[in-house]
Amino acid sequence: MELRKPQLYSRGDAFVVLPGGLGTLEEMAEVLSLAGLGLQKLVVLVNMNGFYDALCAHMDLMIRECMMTEDIRSALKVVPDIATALQVLLAHKPGDISVNKASLWDSNKHE
Repeated sequence: MELRKPQLYSRGDAFVVLPGGLGTLEEMAEVLSLAGLGLQKLVVLVNMNGFYDALCAHMDLMIRECMMTEDIRSALKVVPDIATALQVLLAHKPGDISVNKASLWDSNKHE
């Protein structure tokens, strides 16, 4: 895994996170952590049937407690299903994450 992750990151313009286990969370956290270093890429979190509601709430807590910055989560787009994820990916312009910043996160509602 450690050998393939740098290649995946360097080759990918955006990342889609489907419901999964610890490996999925670890890879998502790594991509979001790189956003904190200025290597920001779009991450689409597919929150099917509320699977990631608790994670989204925890990220809100991390921000309130100053354990995570708004800049890091600006790379995250929470969507309810794969069809919406596809729409986000098709609208995304690689290298210009700012085109999506206004709608990336609504801390009052996790789709």
